[in-house]
Amino acid sequence: MSYKYDLFLSYKSDFPFGDWVHESLRPFLGPYVAGALGRPVEIFVDRTGISAGDAWPERLKKALAHSRCLVAVWIPQYFHSDWCRRECAVMLHRERETGFRSIQNPSGLILPICLFDGIHFPDVAKRMQHLDCRDFFQVNEGFRKSEDYAKLQKTLQRWSEDVAAAIEKAPRWRKEWLTASWLEVATQDLMPKPSKNFALPGL
Repeated sequence: MSYKYDLFLSYKSDFPFGDWVHESLRPFLGPYVAGALGRPVEIFVDRTGISAGDAWPERLKKALAHSRCLVAVWIPQYFHSDWCRRECAVMLHRERETGFRSIQNPSGLILPICLFDGIHFPDVAKRMQHLDCRDFFQVNEGFRKSEDYAKLQKTLQRWSEDVAAAIEKAPRWRKEWLTASWLEVATQDLMPKPSKNFALPGL
């Protein structure tokens, strides 16, 4: 067994965030990263809604274990979602256990995109380098005809080189990543939930 996906796309599917991911990010992410890598790119994207009481689906665990890197679209609500925080925590655990985000190896396997300024993010997220897409967070037909939409494409094209570099630096796949010790990590410790008393920024 080995890697199956280059990227695992982690995001909140609620409107308007999920729409932005599928209308403005996903159409360019694969082609641009493929161009930077010089080969086709496999991306895992889950569009099926998950109820709050559901058990973490095995398909998500398996896909995450078989993904080289995680692209996380960060908004304040992301860190209040058990599913999103767990996905991020699993990859953060892999980083720590394989020597990433260290003095010797400052590279990471988590590639965040921020749609808000991050004031309500947990400290571990605030310390990560991210792609700032606040100016491009719009979901409407007019945006796709605007100059900002063209700027977003250029921004993603430049960023794709960083994504490709992270994919190429990913550690060799390990079969133990499919075990509970790697998948059922302590989410609260690795990716803590921010304060419940936060005010959501307006759109």
